[in-house]
Amino acid sequence: MSDTSRSGKKLTAIGKRREQLGIKQSEVAHKVGVTEATINNWEKKQPDWLEHIVRLAVTLDCALHDLMEPGIITKRRSQKGLTRRDLARTIGVRENTLSKWESERPTHLEKLLRLCLALQCTSCPTILVENKDFFDKENGGIQAPLKGADLLSEVKRAFRKEIQQNVK
Repeated sequence: MSDTSRSGKKLTAIGKRREQLGIKQSEVAHKVGVTEATINNWEKKQPDWLEHIVRLAVTLDCALHDLMEPGIITKRRSQKGLTRRDLARTIGVRENTLSKWESERPTHLEKLLRLCLALQCTSCPTILVENKDFFDKENGGIQAPLKGADLLSEVKRAFRKEIQQNVK
């Protein structure tokens, strides 16, 4: 797939995936719970937080929806023998940002999970990331935006469905 849209504009991986699926920006915006202008902006320039959160999940060997679990980031970081500073450097965020994510959850995580649902990539969110170099080194019909437990349930269901389809 080329880097440009049908209209000739350069697209990020988000825009390419949306066009591949034949989905309108307005549909994605509705499912994610943002404006169509936000989706348009993400298709022009990938938001930094998207790659940081996906890197976090890959580095900690967990699915994006696992990051919803309270305390999971600290637990996985400790299991891997990583200091907060090392993990922050690895994923490209400040140490105080990671500290906040450990005590709460990544700021844009729910938005990213809804984006993955809308673009049918819950089992492989790395396809939404522009810079694939990091990931090459590692092993790496919703009516309204979902939140909390409903979002987590839907992501887990979609994740299992995508895995089953990939196995067939």
